[in-house]
Amino acid sequence: MRGFFLKIFSILFFLSPSHLRADQCVSDLLRLIKLAELSPTHNSRRPPIPLGLTPQNFRSLLREISYSKVFSEADVIVLYGSRTHFTGGYGPETHSDLDLAVFFENANQRDDLQLIDRNSDITQQLSSLSTRAGFSVAAQVPRLESFEEFLAHEPAYNVYDYHLSLKVLDFIAARGKMDRDSYRQLALKIQGEHWFNQEAIFIFRSKKNMSLRIEQLSRLGYRNFILLDESESVFHRIPA
Repeated sequence: MRGFFLKIFSILFFLSPSHLRADQCVSDLLRLIKLAELSPTHNSRRPPIPLGLTPQNFRSLLREISYSKVFSEADVIVLYGSRTHFTGGYGPETHSDLDLAVFFENANQRDDLQLIDRNSDITQQLSSLSTRAGFSVAAQVPRLESFEEFLAHEPAYNVYDYHLSLKVLDFIAARGKMDRDSYRQLALKIQGEHWFNQEAIFIFRSKKNMSLRIEQLSRLGYRNFILLDESESVFHRIPA
């Protein structure tokens, strides 16, 4: 929590000269901490659909992940960014990307250039979907580690601080106390290179280690999980 409070006071210092009185900041912060610790629940059995995608395009994306050759050795795919800000943060602009992160099986045993090339192949494979959607659906930043390595380097207290800090930004922005550019600048300062937003969608291509992975991800504050069932060509949302 020490890191979280340092971030929070930095935010309040940034805002207080022109927008907020100090006593109001403290009062709002105390209320916010109580609210931020309560994760919203999703009662629907249907998986969340990234903002701006039609259900048909979302199903097309999931089928590409299930059957396209470029995904054949993918292990876990993460959809993240502004188009997965379902309950917090600023929503996407018209041409905001839908970001994909692709973790490949045995990534730590592969050549980095090969993984980068596969990333490019995936983006190319999804170009027709991007055209239909009206914005880029792309794996822009290659993941050079395995999914297990990703989990090993996501300490729970750091990710908790990160999500809680972003909730503070969301709270202040929602009250009209921060413009979009300031929000982005502060969010980038908070965000670490490995962290996805809390409502990112984790897509599993198989049941391998799924229970343990979901347990670890849930402990880190993530809650949107989808298992692709190739035998039935359907997808299932997994309760967190």
